[in-house]
Amino acid sequence: MEIFQWFLTFILTFELSWAQLPSSSRITLQTTDGLFIGTKEPVDRDRSRREYYSFTGIPYAKPPILERRWQEPELLEIDGGTHHATSFGPKCPQYDSTTKSVTGSENCLFLNIYTPYIPGGGRGIQSARPLLPVVVFFHGGGFQKGSADTVGPKRFMRHDVILVTVNYRLGVLGYLSTGDDAIAGNFGGLDQIASLKWVQKYIRGFGGNPGRVTIAGHSAGGAAVHMLMLSPRALGLFHGAIIQSGSAFCDWAINEKPFNYAEKIGEIVGCFGGSFELASCLQEKSIEELIEAQQSLISFSSFPVLSSPVIDVDWRGEDAFLHGKPKELMDAGAFAQVPVIAGVTHDEGLSIYARLHLEVGAEQFKDQDYFENQLLPDLITNLLDNAEPLDVTVDAVKAQYFEEMDVENETKRVITELSEMIGDSMIYSCHWDMLERFAVDSRSPVYSYVFSHKTPASPSLSSSEIRRIRQMGIHHPLFNFGVSHGDDLFYLFEPIKGSNERMGQEDERVADIMTRAWVSFATTGSPASGLHLIPNSVPWRPIRPGNINYYNLTSMPSPMGEDFRKGEALFWLRTIPYIQQLGTTITDLQAYPTYFWIAFGVALFLLLVAIILLILLWRRRSY
Repeated sequence: MEIFQWFLTFILTFELSWAQLPSSSRITLQTTDGLFIGTKEPVDRDRSRREYYSFTGIPYAKPPILERRWQEPELLEIDGGTHHATSFGPKCPQYDSTTKSVTGSENCLFLNIYTPYIPGGGRGIQSARPLLPVVVFFHGGGFQKGSADTVGPKRFMRHDVILVTVNYRLGVLGYLSTGDDAIAGNFGGLDQIASLKWVQKYIRGFGGNPGRVTIAGHSAGGAAVHMLMLSPRALGLFHGAIIQSGSAFCDWAINEKPFNYAEKIGEIVGCFGGSFELASCLQEKSIEELIEAQQSLISFSSFPVLSSPVIDVDWRGEDAFLHGKPKELMDAGAFAQVPVIAGVTHDEGLSIYARLHLEVGAEQFKDQDYFENQLLPDLITNLLDNAEPLDVTVDAVKAQYFEEMDVENETKRVITELSEMIGDSMIYSCHWDMLERFAVDSRSPVYSYVFSHKTPASPSLSSSEIRRIRQMGIHHPLFNFGVSHGDDLFYLFEPIKGSNERMGQEDERVADIMTRAWVSFATTGSPASGLHLIPNSVPWRPIRPGNINYYNLTSMPSPMGEDFRKGEALFWLRTIPYIQQLGTTITDLQAYPTYFWIAFGVALFLLLVAIILLILLWRRRSY
């Protein structure tokens, strides 16, 4: 009965959307599998007469409702009938921080297809055209929020490429796991695989080439793309990968203690017992109860990220999404050998800093005691998977970023160092680690970039937060020229949902360069096309072992850079674990006084040497 009601609602929704469309924008596409009704849209109302075709809200898997909650997705076959694809499907359940409420529907497994041509005859129609390359984009949002309709297709539609955007399950509904078969986890990742299977099976009917599929993602979507490269279940479903500001190596990308998190969710909603009792009880809870419980465990912004993928080989066996830890899989060469673009923005931590500043308040930020003894420890605890011993970790971070800092009177330095500390720990370190392993183990070219373009008038996902901080009388060069997490999306997608910011002429040129490079990569496996738009541009060379070079994506000619923030990345990857190990050794030996004092002297000496070396070696920043 529930399934019938869902189907009836689905049909009525699309019938209403269909009835409201002007006849001139309607388009019908007859494929071998069924008839699709979509819309025809102008790419640029004032720049060209080019048009594209939009097919939105296409279900690719059966609704994960009722008994299908926390079950693997079941591919939805096209049944040969008529499919109304004229409006977006609902987003997956998530917490809306603006309305302070839960939005979305469990019936959310939809994808959207945008193409400049469709098979058939007539204007704008492919007849003898070759099949087009396909880019499948997975949105970011910390595995907790976001949707396929967040990004618009118009920049891609200026070129001969098909864009597919995908909804996948999020938060506790997409990634909760009891660490066994009760709730196996990784449902969001398996949804992504199901969408890729759908694309392989049906994209030819939309003029797409199933043999030329590139997966792309930003932030958590970028980490998801990296994981799809590591998952044997996704093998053969794609032929290139674009990883933007994310990595499966990031601390926030993997939950190594899934049952602990499931138990906490259970306690909040009144579910207790072993994994199967817990799963049975949670199954009866509403999405509002579950998402609100998830939200209550978040300390600030979107951190800590607890609803995230798990290593499920111990209970799924050969059917596991991940057969081991991501670093071990890469070291073993167990990943898809396809060409890769991987990169970051120049100032990834700026956006988190801005939200943190607003949440904490300007006065608290100037309180030295609060900054050193509460803010930093809380921040480090939430950003790192392992921050213990906390006092040792905090002291090392202070030495690296905040040595002898007067918080009250050095506001600009606080903003600079805090933004860098957040970006280094959250993005740059795991990104560097991934690139270093790609350079050694990949048999296909891997192209690295740093997106550096920004003018004071350029669009930014952090603009509203920065504006509010300026209203407090606080100013900083980063507010004008910092390129924060997600700012690169404006240069690939138009429109960006929820943003009314406009692009200047220089911004548009950079967007043209970047989009051409992405389309070139999807078409040929190389991002070379489009770089000719930069006067005197240099070739974009792939990385090599010992040479992690990167292309500086900006409007001006620039030589290839090397080792972007390598020193800071190694601080988090090697120095912090080493110092933590020394601190743990001291704590363990305290139970044995005689041996403790001997070891304490040695360890203290080594710790002091390490901190001194840390200060001397890492003070020279790599940019």
